[in-house]
Amino acid sequence: MQLSADKEQMEAILNVPSPDGLLPIHHAALSDFWPLVDLLLDSGHSGVGVDWAGRNILHYAAIKGRADATRSLLAKLPESAANAKEGNGQSPLRLAIGNVSRY
Repeated sequence: MQLSADKEQMEAILNVPSPDGLLPIHHAALSDFWPLVDLLLDSGHSGVGVDWAGRNILHYAAIKGRADATRSLLAKLPESAANAKEGNGQSPLRLAIGNVSRY
């Protein structure tokens, strides 16, 4: 019984936004700390939460041009995360295309 209570507490902590509106998984993605993102996802974090701008972690991977992280996230996240539009109406795919066209 204690194990499930610990899991519930962990899930609650992982879904508490910081004062700037970011979840711990967003901070990990913004910091390019993708092993932590993978660990959080493998531990049961949904990964579909959005920040104040409507971005999920797949948006961050696309913005940062992290093809390896993007591939990993596409395999782990629900399809809705790939189609989600941030506050400016951009999907992760559109942001990734924009990032590639800059080079």
